[in-house]
Amino acid sequence: MQESATSTTTTTVEPPPLVSAAQLPASDQLRARVTELRRLAESIEAVSAMSLAGDERTIGWSGPRADLCDRMLARSVHQLHEAVEDLRESALSLSEHADRLDLEHRTCVA
Repeated sequence: MQESATSTTTTTVEPPPLVSAAQLPASDQLRARVTELRRLAESIEAVSAMSLAGDERTIGWSGPRADLCDRMLARSVHQLHEAVEDLRESALSLSEHADRLDLEHRTCVA
């Protein structure tokens, strides 16, 4: 009796290696983080729920439950806006820190 085994193998294609964080100067690492933070802030703002709060057209019903849901949505959207602002403030702070590092480096080299 002869056994036949068939196996399915999945081949994944790895993306080309990126420059690791350890290979980047500190200021470049910070700027990469700044880019990611700003990208994240933009993606949060692009979420369709961000435009729902306070939009009377989205509420097709009324009553205490509808009012509760509307308040919860407004609070959640407000928290998302605060998170976006926090991300942008962090990005700005990191960007300024990267600028200071570059200035210190140029001062030390000169």
